[in-house]
Amino acid sequence: MSRDGQKPKPRRYTLAPLYLAAGLFVCYLVLTRMVPAMQSVTADDSNRSAGGWSAVALELSNWVRGHAEVTITLFVLIAIGGVVVPILFRPARLLVWIAAIAIFLFDVALAGAGYWNMLNTLMREANQVVD
Repeated sequence: MSRDGQKPKPRRYTLAPLYLAAGLFVCYLVLTRMVPAMQSVTADDSNRSAGGWSAVALELSNWVRGHAEVTITLFVLIAIGGVVVPILFRPARLLVWIAAIAIFLFDVALAGAGYWNMLNTLMREANQVVD
């Protein structure tokens, strides 16, 4: 017998919470390890003069390192919510996917801001040496 007339039952589980949790973990590592390492490469006075997105990344990194327990708790709650909410409310799967993609893009922006700040400072220092 064929089951052509029956619609396949949709799955209740999705991989989006795993991507969300991985993105949050990478975000925590970028803020606590990578941004401070790049900040230490540059001179202390140039870190204060950084503007735009680089200044936001540096301040966010300082806040996360100062409030590690709060940050970890919030990230874990968001990751658990990413698992539980789609099980209870199926259309929320799309929201979890959007959140996972947003976290990934935020990670890329933080890493880019760190590299941009480091390269700008090193280029400024190189130009001062030449003059």
